[in-house]
Amino acid sequence: MKLSIALLAAPILAAQSWTLQISNTSASLRGVHAVNSKVVWASGTGGVFLRTGDGGNTWSAGQVTGAADLDFRAVWATDAQQVSRFLIGG
Repeated sequence: MKLSIALLAAPILAAQSWTLQISNTSASLRGVHAVNSKVVWASGTGGVFLRTGDGGNTWSAGQVTGAADLDFRAVWATDAQQVSRFLIGG
């Protein structure tokens, strides 16, 4: 059974690819959430967050005020404007 699942999944996994993108930050990114094929949020060290509304062609970076010492490990968004960030420390 495990072999058949692996064989079925192989073409799907082979179709995936990575594309280098400019993030406009030097923060270490920890979390990512795709709302849809266009809107994606990312979060990271130093209270940094990133957002794209065009499928990753351009990214806007920002920092949550007063969160320079925080490490956002996860992010969850409902749309291009509403997002929750989850942190470690602080």
